[in-house]
Amino acid sequence: MDLGETPEECCVREVKEETGLEVEIERLVGLYALPRVLGGRTRVMTFLFACRVIGGAPRVTDETTAICYWPIERLPVNTPVWHRRYLADTLRGNRATLWCALPTPLWVYLAARPFFHLRRWLQRFKGQSGATFWKLGAFVTLFDSEGRVLLVQRRDYPVWNLPGGRVERGEMPWAAAVRETREETGLEIEVKRMTGVYSKPSRREIVLGFEGHVVGGETVSTDEGVESRYFRVEALPELTLPKHIEHIRDSAAGRAEVVLRVQDTPPGLKVLGFK
Repeated sequence: MDLGETPEECCVREVKEETGLEVEIERLVGLYALPRVLGGRTRVMTFLFACRVIGGAPRVTDETTAICYWPIERLPVNTPVWHRRYLADTLRGNRATLWCALPTPLWVYLAARPFFHLRRWLQRFKGQSGATFWKLGAFVTLFDSEGRVLLVQRRDYPVWNLPGGRVERGEMPWAAAVRETREETGLEIEVKRMTGVYSKPSRREIVLGFEGHVVGGETVSTDEGVESRYFRVEALPELTLPKHIEHIRDSAAGRAEVVLRVQDTPPGLKVLGFK
């Protein structure tokens, strides 16, 4: 992804640069993590989109040597195994978005390192900054049997937000949602689906929204949260972070497909007058 792009904008641009085709996004099929690439860091997160062609024509470009359609049952023998997985997931019929860590054999890890070093060199050669890595965040909506959503009142500012936070190095985003919920509320949860991808291109941040359910623990005051409480979606506290209100509404809508939303607005604390 180039600086200032969203994942979906990156997809559209890359397809055009590699094939000459103009496409538009239909849905996010899956989010795939390669945790072992580059020293065990979760640096490679692949967004797989299903697209439809709306213009252009297949042509060889500076990045390709051949462009052609293949029967699904007779792909070239040198098609990468993970690309075969992407195709199978796209065709599986279930429109719910997948999220998983792809197994990364040692040979893939060793083969990937020169690729990333070459890419960095090309970026420097083209005068680009090379700062292509984005910060990842993960938050989770938890609804009770009455349809109320769980919010945490922060200890540093008197605002309310969803459980969640920054994804740590080497951590899967869905695991970060589980960990952050435990640290902020004392609850043990399971993540059951992805609800949204929220891009902040100017800050090179992507926040992933998940929905989960409680499987254990009790709400307690923690080092990060003064209290945790369920609220009706239509009666959230006045000092709820605005971006999290969008997360909640997107999750409560119950769409089968993941919401793709740009949230490149001022930070919530600034909007609420705390910074």
